[in-house]
Amino acid sequence: MHFYAGQRRRKQQLMAFVLSSICLFLFWMMFLSEREPSDVYLLQQSLSFTCYFYQKKIVSGNLCQNLCQRRNLYIDQCLSCETQYKVFTGQLYTAGSEDRSNILIKHFQVDDRPLYLDSDMFHSEEDLRGAISSHLQLKFGQFHFEGLIRAILILADSDNNEHISRAEARTMISLMMNNDFIMTVVLAGNDKVPNLIGYCGDIFVTEGVDSYRLQADAESWDLFTSLPPWPTRVRIAVSILEFVEDIQDLFLGNLLLCSLSDASIGLVSEEASFYNLEWLASETQIREHLKYHPCLSSEDCTYGPNCATQCGPMGMCISNTTRINLPQTCSILETFITRGAPRTFYPKLKGLVDRCISMDPARKDIFMEHSLVLNDLKNSLWYEIHLL
Repeated sequence: MHFYAGQRRRKQQLMAFVLSSICLFLFWMMFLSEREPSDVYLLQQSLSFTCYFYQKKIVSGNLCQNLCQRRNLYIDQCLSCETQYKVFTGQLYTAGSEDRSNILIKHFQVDDRPLYLDSDMFHSEEDLRGAISSHLQLKFGQFHFEGLIRAILILADSDNNEHISRAEARTMISLMMNNDFIMTVVLAGNDKVPNLIGYCGDIFVTEGVDSYRLQADAESWDLFTSLPPWPTRVRIAVSILEFVEDIQDLFLGNLLLCSLSDASIGLVSEEASFYNLEWLASETQIREHLKYHPCLSSEDCTYGPNCATQCGPMGMCISNTTRINLPQTCSILETFITRGAPRTFYPKLKGLVDRCISMDPARKDIFMEHSLVLNDLKNSLWYEIHLL
C-alpha cells in the first residue's frame, strides 16, 4: 500500500510540475507578444519602408540594391540604443561569394514619417548646393565649404551619372540631418573614424570595429587579467590623444566630444576607433543650441552628457563658453594607462595625467596649454614604450 501511495504522489508531483511549466511558458509567450518591439525589429521595419520608397524612386543610395534586391546585409544587434539615434552591428556579404565584412548600420529612428518625404523642394543641383551650404553654416559657422560641398555632391550622385536626381537630393538632405553622417564625411580619411561604405534613404553604413568598448572588463580587473599589455594600452591611448589633436584645430574650427566614455571608443587592432559621432559638435553648433535657451539652473544648459555651460542671471543659458576635450579624455584614460606602468615612469605619468585632468578652460592661454599638455603626455608615452 505504501508503495502505491508513493507512486501516486510522484505522479501528482510530476503532473503539477508539467502544468506549472506549461503555465510559465504561456505567461512568457504573452509577455513577449505584449512587450515593445525590439530595436532590431524597428530597424527591419524601417528598411522595409526604405526599400518601398526606393522601388517608387523616392529615395536612392549606393547600398539600396544590397538592402532591397540582393538582401546581403544582415543585422546582428543594437550597439547603441539609449536615444532615438541607433547604431547596429551587422555583416555585409560580397555578392557571389561567402566573403563578409563587419559593418555598423546607423539610423535615426522616429515614429513620424521619414525626413526624405518632406524634402521635395529641390529641383536642381544648385538648389541642393544652396541647402547644403546653409546647413553647414548653421552647424559650423562662416567657413569656406567648397571642398566639403563638392564631396557631399559626389556622395549624392549615388549612380555616378554626373546628374543629381530628385530622389538623390531628397536622400542626401535627409542624411544631412544626421550629425553622425556629417561628421563622418567631414572626418573622411581620418584613421580613427570608420570609413563610410554607403547609404540607402536615411540609413547609412560604415566599417565595423574589432571591439566596441575600450575597457570592457574594467570592473573585473582585480579578479582577472583582462587588460592588454601596458605597451598595447599606450598605443591605444596615444591614438585617442591623436584624435583629440586632430579635431582641436580642424579647418572648420574646434570640434568638441560632448559624449565621451570608455563605451563610446572602439578598437581596431591597436588603434582607437570613434564609431559614433552623434555627439561630436562644433563650438558654433553648441552656441546655437544654447542661445536664448531658458534655464532655472546650469543643469538646463547642456549639450550631450559632457558639454555644459552656466545658467545666466537673466534665466538664459550663457552660450559663449570655452571647452576643451583633453581633461575628459585623460579622466577616461587615467586608470587605463597608469595601471601596470613601469615603476620608474609611474610618478611622471601620474603627474602628467593629473595636470591634464585639472586643466581650467577659463584660462586665457588655454589652447596653448592644451597643446603643451597633449604633446608632453603623448611624447612621454611614446618615449617610454620605445625603451621597453
